[in-house]
Amino acid sequence: MAHFDLAIIGTGSGNSLVTPDFDGKRVAIIESGTFGGTCLNVGCIPTKMYVYAADVANTVTNAARYGIDATLDGVRWPDIRDRVFGRIDPISAGGRDYRVNGPNTTAFLGHATFTGPRSLRIDAASDGADGGATAGGTDTCTGRRSATTVPSGTCTVGALGSKALRPQRANPNSQGGRSIGRAARSTR
Repeated sequence: MAHFDLAIIGTGSGNSLVTPDFDGKRVAIIESGTFGGTCLNVGCIPTKMYVYAADVANTVTNAARYGIDATLDGVRWPDIRDRVFGRIDPISAGGRDYRVNGPNTTAFLGHATFTGPRSLRIDAASDGADGGATAGGTDTCTGRRSATTVPSGTCTVGALGSKALRPQRANPNSQGGRSIGRAARSTR
């Protein structure tokens, strides 16, 4: 069983813990999902990028208030989605590559389970190695899953989060969701 000075579970905020203070130390980073965590991949950052696109559409739609003639001719959902994930995916891939191939870390691409006070079982993905590890310290940076709660009777359309929006090929409006273009039109 390998021993590490520090084992970090999760690569959201956990990915930033390995600073020069850890030069010469053995650090394990364990990730079962996409490097960068919830905020980068399906939470804060893509959500803010979608909201910004909606704000731009809303500004154009309401430009007449400011004496500006402008029209919203359409919303190109694939372009919006591709812009969001075209910016995010390289950051995630770069973080993964740096931890897998970079200095001071051993990356385990899999799921960790505590088996004792300072011991872990690691069930790695097909490109990693299963096994166990002990660590002088651990830091669990696994984030949270979001929940959508809508009071009964207040909303007639479903809510789609960033994770659900990522694979959408068409404007979510066509699937019953409130899309960026629809959000702009509804604020008039």
